[in-house]
Amino acid sequence: QAKDDYARVGEPLEVLDTEARIAECLVFSGSATAALRTAEDVLSRCESAEGLIAAVPLLHRVRAYAYRQLGHRMAVRPALDASLAAAERRGAQHDVAFALHAMTTLGAANDAAEAQQFAARRDELFSALGVVAPPVVPTSDVDVAIPRQRGESRRLRTVQ
Repeated sequence: QAKDDYARVGEPLEVLDTEARIAECLVFSGSATAALRTAEDVLSRCESAEGLIAAVPLLHRVRAYAYRQLGHRMAVRPALDASLAAAERRGAQHDVAFALHAMTTLGAANDAAEAQQFAARRDELFSALGVVAPPVVPTSDVDVAIPRQRGESRRLRTVQ
């Protein structure tokens, strides 16, 4: 409904942002194909919009996570490089931090030294921004768990 409301009042950038969040929700739910399709569609429309679109770094991260969920490991790093570059162009430190986080959690570094550099910069940014617990996006080899009130966890499903 938000997307329709933004379109009705003539806010195309808000429509793009809302659609980017929908793509993010899809990747969080393990719907990799739909997430990738949505992210790529929104990215293509961002290219024709004027200015630096806030959602672009997120959309590239969604692509990276979706590629990983689909088992396309070679496509992960280029998508994360695009996310990081877009975040740095915008000066969006939170998006820089989340791109670096994705690079470390998805194993996108070229070697151990680069992985340590990514993690150190991410940790520095997370500390400065007050990020305590970044989101956990399911990948093909990670189980999704939801904490219970008493500190226990229950298995939801394995994303394949």
